[in-house]
Amino acid sequence: MKKNDEYKGWKVLDVTEISDYKSSGIWLRHEATGMEIFHMLNEDPENLFGFAFKTLSLNSKGTAHIMEHSVLCGSEKYPLKDPFVVLSNQSIKTFLNALTFPDKTVYPASSLVEKDYFNVMSVYGDAVFFPLLDERIFRQEGHRFEIDEKGKLSIQGVVYNEMKGNYSSYESVAAEQIISTILPGTAYAYDSGGNPSCIPDLTYEDFLAFHKKYYSPSNCSLFLYGNIPTEKQIDFINANFLDNRGWEKIEREEFYRDDIELTRFKTPVAASKKAPISADESSRKLPDVILSWCTGESKNPEDVMKVSLLSEILLGHDGSPLSKALLDSGLGEDISPSSGMENELKYLVFSVGLRGVKKGRAKKLEKLVLDVLRDVAENGVSEEALNTALDAAEFSFREIRRFSGPYSLVLMRRCLRGWLNGAAPSDTLLERLVFDKMKKELRENPSVIKQMVRETFLDNPHRTLLEIIPDAKYDRQLKKEYEKRLKKIDTPEMRIKIKAVQDEVHALQMTQDSPEKLSLIPHIKPSECCVSIDHIKTERSKIGGPAEVPVFTHEDTVNGISYMEVGFPVDVLTEEELAYLPFFTTAATNMGFSGKDWAEAAAFTASCTGGFGASLFTSSVPKLFLEKKNLFTDGINAENFLVSDELSERLYKEDCCLGRSWIFFRTKMLDEKIETAVNMLFDCVETVSFEDEKRLENLVIEYKNDFAASIIPSGNDYAASRASCSRSRSKMIDEIWNGLTQFTTACTLVKMDKKELAKILETIRGKILKAGTVVNLTSSKQGLDKLKEVLEKRFSEAKNIQYCAPVKPAKLLHEKLKALTEYDGDNAESLAPGVEFFNVPSKVGYAAASFAASPFGTKEAVSETVLSHWLSNRLLWEKIRTTGGAYGAYCVPDGIEQTMILATYRDPSPVKSLDTFVECFRLAEKESPDENDIEKAVTGCYSREIQPKSPSSRGFSGFIRNLYGITDEIREDKIKNLLSVTSSDIVKAVKIILERESGMTRAVISQKNENFAGKIKDLTLY
Repeated sequence: MKKNDEYKGWKVLDVTEISDYKSSGIWLRHEATGMEIFHMLNEDPENLFGFAFKTLSLNSKGTAHIMEHSVLCGSEKYPLKDPFVVLSNQSIKTFLNALTFPDKTVYPASSLVEKDYFNVMSVYGDAVFFPLLDERIFRQEGHRFEIDEKGKLSIQGVVYNEMKGNYSSYESVAAEQIISTILPGTAYAYDSGGNPSCIPDLTYEDFLAFHKKYYSPSNCSLFLYGNIPTEKQIDFINANFLDNRGWEKIEREEFYRDDIELTRFKTPVAASKKAPISADESSRKLPDVILSWCTGESKNPEDVMKVSLLSEILLGHDGSPLSKALLDSGLGEDISPSSGMENELKYLVFSVGLRGVKKGRAKKLEKLVLDVLRDVAENGVSEEALNTALDAAEFSFREIRRFSGPYSLVLMRRCLRGWLNGAAPSDTLLERLVFDKMKKELRENPSVIKQMVRETFLDNPHRTLLEIIPDAKYDRQLKKEYEKRLKKIDTPEMRIKIKAVQDEVHALQMTQDSPEKLSLIPHIKPSECCVSIDHIKTERSKIGGPAEVPVFTHEDTVNGISYMEVGFPVDVLTEEELAYLPFFTTAATNMGFSGKDWAEAAAFTASCTGGFGASLFTSSVPKLFLEKKNLFTDGINAENFLVSDELSERLYKEDCCLGRSWIFFRTKMLDEKIETAVNMLFDCVETVSFEDEKRLENLVIEYKNDFAASIIPSGNDYAASRASCSRSRSKMIDEIWNGLTQFTTACTLVKMDKKELAKILETIRGKILKAGTVVNLTSSKQGLDKLKEVLEKRFSEAKNIQYCAPVKPAKLLHEKLKALTEYDGDNAESLAPGVEFFNVPSKVGYAAASFAASPFGTKEAVSETVLSHWLSNRLLWEKIRTTGGAYGAYCVPDGIEQTMILATYRDPSPVKSLDTFVECFRLAEKESPDENDIEKAVTGCYSREIQPKSPSSRGFSGFIRNLYGITDEIREDKIKNLLSVTSSDIVKAVKIILERESGMTRAVISQKNENFAGKIKDLTLY
């Protein structure tokens, strides 16, 4: 297609070559409606679409958010109760979701299979343009009054409960306060997700009017990506959504009339806001203080690139000018997670601040930040600091990444921030051109940085100093308003009306779609799916002469970037030392080394890598692999191998790398910096010093604060970990490292004498350096050759360290590991046998249960996978999400650890959900899915097996499969078994799971109320 071409009612507005992404950007407009398309046409078979609408929120009733949920609950062509869930159950998608932003709503999906891609587009397009929007759906997804079996009145709704959870988090509310304060009077001053205090004010009439106003083709910007021809996509769009529909053309300006232009501040603004915290924690949590600037507009690539580079220079690592000044200041506990650039909104916002600032120090913090900026404006930055920032930008252009979906999602969001704000869709995708121009200018005249800092910050009066105060009364006030609202409408007449609406909604929820309706949504049949798996070519060799360090290599297309993992087995440590390992990964990569202090080390690391850190990894070895190796003898058998204390010795005799628990030091580097980066990593591991007590204390506080901040938003993960941690040694170690057990350790670290802590960390370092090494490399052929050459030299010239193959593991005792996960005396009398309850300050909760599951790769395990997929998209969705009002519920089997986990997310009744888990299995036994249901569920499960990976992920996945005996033979058999699952297999799976009910273990993370009995564990988060 060429500019000014016309095709079936569409005019080509422009065609742009986007060479960085090997794409042609084709921009079209539909003459009759004004709908626009931007297609990044390329050779990528993973095609993506995203229907995007400008949706401005002028209040905090959550209209856009509720609409996003509701349009996917039935449409003209697909009048099912929940076509989105049906689609999720049976599509071979690689991504499927809907996203509400403060100023837009987007409906993206992707697939590797063209037929499936158009199936999904058909459902999504019909949903956004022709939804049913039944009032009962509005009441289900948005808000409604309910009367429970005891006659108690409450407000329910999926979005309402979701946002109750959001407003239980101090960090979430704080983030909202920052944006509303810096961008007052605009749509960003309101919460498009919905404030629970405002959501019940939304009427059904206003809800319908919102859809009529915004969900028109005239307001639709459709982003396309991939190799399906533009003409073919237009043919489909015309036939399904535009032709003969009688759409009225509305000028785009009409949809932007409510986009109130920001009034720029003439002088900086100081403000204080409140955020929620429970009464028993308010004395422990000090305010956050944040400085923010409105620095430009996101549709302007020059503005984005300028602020991005400044953010990297000022805050890119702990040794950067602003970061170091704040950390050294003693004014607060640690740098606020809100620090950095926000570029998803129309206006660019840059923020910087501290958590835990003592009263009266806000102005001191402001002065400190401004003094640093003045220093940079007067003296500039070092050549090294400038080059580090430029290299970071270069890295982001080169690296192929996936973030819970295809990289095209990142490109879509980048495109929309300009396109929906009046720019051409390609403008914000051509950042490389802007970067190259700015890079050249900075190389020729580094003092330009001085002017950039002055213009962006010092001469910019649109600045706020915001103090976010933790307030125990915040939650009490909301509760008071809530009870006042209920009292106001609690009359006999209103109860009759409420009960009538409630019955209608419940009737809808209990309705089952007929087979005829379910058949309306097309799907790929298992017979159309191929058995092939992703064969990741992994070569194993040795480096280091007699030392013989095992090295795994993966040759891939990496755009001039190399990836390296250096692993040390940690099963040489004592059980008690294992608990300190998670913090060790933080401290070992954030302290000084090779004679450099921590700030110099951070700057050096940033200058030669695109990222450096350490992580922990543990897993069991599949039972099938062990059987083939004849490792089940003399007391170790299929029943007890997951908790065996002896198995590790036998695995070691088979292969010194097999089935170990590891610490991986990981880095990625531009190929031209391989030698410096590789030596940096080993210098750090060999010489890191833990003697700087002040730095150690700062890291401990930050570690504990980050952990505390994660518990309410990710409560489902923590509950699942508690429920399943007794299933295997690996699950127990994972709980010690990543679960609530580690949070207890983090709280202990804060109180610990830092000299004592330094000794423990040094002991751990000494032990792992003697434990042997394994290396994993992912790069091009040239990169691999260079990496091996540098490693050979490093290992052969090492003086104080003898690098070698991993040594024999210590004997970790299961009972000692188990003791680490137990809370002394706090949870003695729980709700019921096998249940743990953790009390947190959250208005919604999380529930999890764990059953024993069948071994990975077996026919039984595959059947349980299909059953879990069907349960998640059918019974759990209906009982816990649709009827119960939780935001989410799911079932996931882990055959390698032989556990099946069920969990809920932002659940108003988590204790009740524990019983619902078992109820769903019993319903599945009575109403087992038929062959048609299973066929669709098999297809949905298959989609997980074919998810593409980025080069770094492919390399690491191949590495992990080798370390844990996950062979291609076992994986291929798994696919064969999956595609042959029948309804009788599912019946057997349900029966087996119910037989294991007595061994079920459960956990709840929620706020206690009068319905909870027994002793519980209080989690003090701050």
